[in-house]
This record gives sequence, structure tokens and C-alpha cells, in this order.
Amino acid sequence: MTNLKPVCLLAFVLLINYATSAQNTFPSTGYAGIGTLSPQAQLHIVQNDNQVSLILQSSSAGWGSGMSFQNTAPAGKAWGIYSNAYGALCVTDIAAQVDRIHIGPNGNVGINTYNINDANNRLFVEGGIRARKVTVDQAQWPDYVFRKDYSLLPLDSVASYIQANDHLPGIPSADSVAKNGIELGSNQAALLKKVEELTLYVIELNRTVQAQARTLQAQAQKLATLEHATTTGNRGQ
Repeated sequence: MTNLKPVCLLAFVLLINYATSAQNTFPSTGYAGIGTLSPQAQLHIVQNDNQVSLILQSSSAGWGSGMSFQNTAPAGKAWGIYSNAYGALCVTDIAAQVDRIHIGPNGNVGINTYNINDANNRLFVEGGIRARKVTVDQAQWPDYVFRKDYSLLPLDSVASYIQANDHLPGIPSADSVAKNGIELGSNQAALLKKVEELTLYVIELNRTVQAQARTLQAQAQKLATLEHATTTGNRGQ
């Protein structure tokens, strides 16, 4: 009985406020209308063009208790907030009979989806997410690539891996992404790791090119010296 006190108090206040209205009705069916002579729920309130129905219990399959709200503009648009028979709290598009927001008994939240039974995640969205800024906490960042003890995979080994697997080592395959999606934080870390490794490859390549340039320059100087000596010797004869 304790849980019914707020509802009874609300009903009492509403009855007092509308007691003199000719639009109130309390038929023997158990449905009470305030501002309407044709109540559609156990408590149906109409004020101006806005309708509010308080449904203490619905006979619809799978639905429990809650409230629904209906406006005349847009025509016939009705929303419900219900606690269903499965322990979920739902914001429902009543006309479409679809839960737009679904909060499961485990606290997981779905937007336009009921597929929220994943213990590793809390928010599930069917459709795109648009935001001005998204921050992802990441415990590990691949700066270790620049440490002296990091073992950089030789390029020949990278080429062999790509030929055998059709993707970079340490990066998920297309099939894996299609099946499991990607985790933004770890994927950004994996991409950064590849950029850092590529930087090391470029640095090493630059060192090799510079060493070859110095070798070629030294050889060119020797050749120039030899040519000069040969030319001088020929003139002496």
C-alpha cells in the first residue's frame, strides 16, 4: 500500500483541481477522466491540446506500468514511459510500438535497439552518433616503439606477413572488423604504432641513403683525384 500513496495523492490533487469541470468523468469501469468524457486509461488527463494518460497497468503483452503522453501536433504522436514485464524501462513510440530508448535491468542502454546484452559495453546505438568531441580513455599508448630495446620487425618479414594475411601485423582483418567492430581507443593506438614504426623505417632508410651518398661522394673524389693525377702525368711526358 505504501507504493500507492504518491499515486493516490496525485489523483486526489487532480480531482480537487478539476472537481467543478463538466468534462470530468468517473465511470464504473474504473477509468477516470479529467478534462475528458472518454478516458482511455485508469487516469486520463486532458489540458488544452495536450493529453496525458497515466497507466498504472497495461494489458498489452510484455508491458507493465507507466505513463503515456500524447499531443495533437504532430497529429496522434504519443510517447510512453513504461517499466515492462522483463524489468526494463522503456521510452516507447506508442504508434509504432517501438522502444526508442531501452534501459535493461542490468543498466545497459539501447537507442533504437533491444540488442544490449553485452557485459563489455553499456551503450548501444542503432544508427550514427554525431558529436562535437569524443574523448576515449586509453591506458597504454605506443611510445614504447621509440625505446632502444624495441624490436622493429624487418621489412622483409612485414612483406611476408602482408602477402600471407592481406593486412598489417597488429591490425585486425576486414572479416574481424565486420564481425566484431573496432574499439576506438585500441584502434587509434594500433594505428599510431604503425605510424611510429613507419617513422623508424623512414629514419633508417634516410640513414642508408645518406651513407650511400657519402660513399658515392668519396668514390667521386677518389676518381677525380685519379683523373687529375693521370692528366698531370700525361702532360709531364
